[in-house]
Amino acid sequence: MMTTTLTRPREQITYPEDIISIKSSTETLRRELEILHNKFDQATEPTLVDSIIYEMQAVQMRYVYYLNVCKEHGIKSDEFTFAAN
Repeated sequence: MMTTTLTRPREQITYPEDIISIKSSTETLRRELEILHNKFDQATEPTLVDSIIYEMQAVQMRYVYYLNVCKEHGIKSDEFTFAAN
């Protein structure tokens, strides 16, 4: 039996507004992580601590996704720099 793997082709990022949007999203997520770390340091209720941990994990996953997109396309920022391979 033959199996076929379907993959979605990567979108081409060619317009400056796409790059600005990706940089903006990445920076926003980085700031969200900083805020969540501060909330975590302040939290005392176990349920609140758990919810902040889950939220941090979700934001971190989105942040890593955007960093990988930046890396793939050689997008540079003050906070991060990746060269395209």
